[in-house]
Amino acid sequence: MNDEIQAELRIARETLQEAEHLLSKQPPRGAGSRAYYAMFHAAVAMVLAEGEKYESHGETIGAFGRLFMKPGRVERRFNSYLKEGSEFREVADYAPLTTLSIEKAGEILKKATEFVGMAEEFLKEANP
Repeated sequence: MNDEIQAELRIARETLQEAEHLLSKQPPRGAGSRAYYAMFHAAVAMVLAEGEKYESHGETIGAFGRLFMKPGRVERRFNSYLKEGSEFREVADYAPLTTLSIEKAGEILKKATEFVGMAEEFLKEANP
């Protein structure tokens, strides 16, 4: 596993910790947004491991689906988690009049924790 992939996984783990810390605070926007970024960095690491790199979130999410979900290399739910997290982040970061629940932020964080764990396991098995 090269340094860039390891760095993305490190950032994913650190961002999960930030999300966990923010979940106890109000409002829950930051927690859900950081949880999405944890998934995003884990997805970047996986896409990098396939020799691809993208500039935008949409391209990275699309590549994740194409490289891992469609061929059945990861369970479909992980692609859904990533998309759901992205949607939450869009609302959290750009819709100031929208009220977000701490329960929903906690749900995104739980999915992000599972997603990052999946990515770490996947990359460990792919690069022993």
